[in-house]
Amino acid sequence: MQNSLINIDPSSLSEVGKLLIEKISDAIGVVWEPQRIQRIAKAKTEAAKTEAQGKIEITDMAHRALRRWITEETQYQQNMEAITAAALPDLNEEADPSSMDNDWLVNFFDKGRKISDDEMQSLWAHILSGEANTPGAFSKRTVNCVAELNRSEAELFTSLCKFVFVWQPAESDPLLLIFDYNAEIYNDHGIGFDSLQHLESIGLIKQISPLTGLAVTNLPKYCTLTYHGQPLVLELSKDADNKIRVGYVMFTSTGRELASICTSQPVEGFWEYVRAQWSQYLPKS
Repeated sequence: MQNSLINIDPSSLSEVGKLLIEKISDAIGVVWEPQRIQRIAKAKTEAAKTEAQGKIEITDMAHRALRRWITEETQYQQNMEAITAAALPDLNEEADPSSMDNDWLVNFFDKGRKISDDEMQSLWAHILSGEANTPGAFSKRTVNCVAELNRSEAELFTSLCKFVFVWQPAESDPLLLIFDYNAEIYNDHGIGFDSLQHLESIGLIKQISPLTGLAVTNLPKYCTLTYHGQPLVLELSKDADNKIRVGYVMFTSTGRELASICTSQPVEGFWEYVRAQWSQYLPKS
């Protein structure tokens, strides 16, 4: 493996980490070559000199443009390396980064290289490690959507993910539970009519009329969900083919993919709030 610009000892990288770096290098070029920026800058300078030779000297404007280009590309390089370095600790030992799609990686770094905010880089790193662990987990559409997110929108989505329950066994999609956007428990965490409208406008959620609502169907008589490890057992009326109401807000496919890597804190009292909403489904014993 070529030397990396990331300031770590290559010998300390796991085998999976080495595979990821090699895969990125294959997909988007020699990302890790220490002299990449200097070589490209020198090549551009020589090309400009050749073109101008015998006619005119390189103008001050050309010099300024070249300096701007070097500064910009250097920042892009730093951003790509920061995202990759942050992704390495989250790689699973059994991951196979060599299976990642080259076009996906090219698109990912084309968008991600412009991200310099530390917290947003952390989000991009989670996407990269998630895709390396499970190729196909994140679509290009999701990557492109994240590229348009600003920090406040990412924080708002993280707040929304505080209201997610998980089915057990965790084979189904995360279950977003918004029963009433006027409820204090949501409003205290920035979730209300306006914020839900905004998240819908940027393609992360879809709202259904509260009069109609959403329901999960084909459920067995007994089912269990957890909220940050706290279980909630439901006992439904029939032996099979049951359904329960689950509010009126659902993730889009993009929102669902992002929710899978969103690390939000539990809301005090939300487990009890959901239990009260589902009081008719609680075990009778």
